[in-house]
Amino acid sequence: MKSARVRPVWQAALCTAVFSMTWSNFAGAALVGRDLGGSAAFDAYYDTELDITWLADANYAKTSGAVPDGYMTHAEALAWTAGLSVHGVGGWRLPSVAPVNGVAYQPEFSLDGSTDFGFALTGEGWGTASELGHLFYVTLGNTGYLDAPSTCADPCALQHTAPFANFQSHAYWSGSPVPDAYSPSVWILETWSGRQSPIGPDALIHAWAVHDGDVAAIPEPESAALLLVGLAALAGRSLHRKRSAK
Repeated sequence: MKSARVRPVWQAALCTAVFSMTWSNFAGAALVGRDLGGSAAFDAYYDTELDITWLADANYAKTSGAVPDGYMTHAEALAWTAGLSVHGVGGWRLPSVAPVNGVAYQPEFSLDGSTDFGFALTGEGWGTASELGHLFYVTLGNTGYLDAPSTCADPCALQHTAPFANFQSHAYWSGSPVPDAYSPSVWILETWSGRQSPIGPDALIHAWAVHDGDVAAIPEPESAALLLVGLAALAGRSLHRKRSAK
């Protein structure tokens, strides 16, 4: 019986890279699949426009068993993301909301994303100021509730969720508090309607973990160990060849 063949580290990395690019090219989107667990399934998606990585499961707190119903207060959501480890990758956080004008939050209600409170336009969102808003309106191409066709079935706003699993038609926390004058409250995105708004931190809603940069560039402990072993083997082979040549 033949023994199982173990692929060199560089071959495994190459296969992972090719598999990741296949999704990106096929989808024609700014999301590149990342297989963190080596199971030939995407655990996360790298957002090339925002330079962050989204968990593939938009309700991972529930499906992982960490939070039975997936609903958390803001403090609980912060604690969950801070302590999260996915196949050895830590450093997760909640999505951020920065002022759309780049200076200060504008709490006035608008229908076109010109202020921080209200709805935005499909394909525009709040630019890159709102990570959740950009994903919802730009990357996935969803439409705010007020602009949705009157003939569409509820939820009219959240029509496009692929390639993510368990995308909730409710609301998601950001990690960004509203300024002191409006505290205590935190920015959220209502995914059932597309509205970005402030809400009290004790509300019970969903949390979605994101990671700065591309997690594919962060070696898992096991991968790092294998890489070191491979490098040591190469160094040993080179030294053996030099000695044999003398």
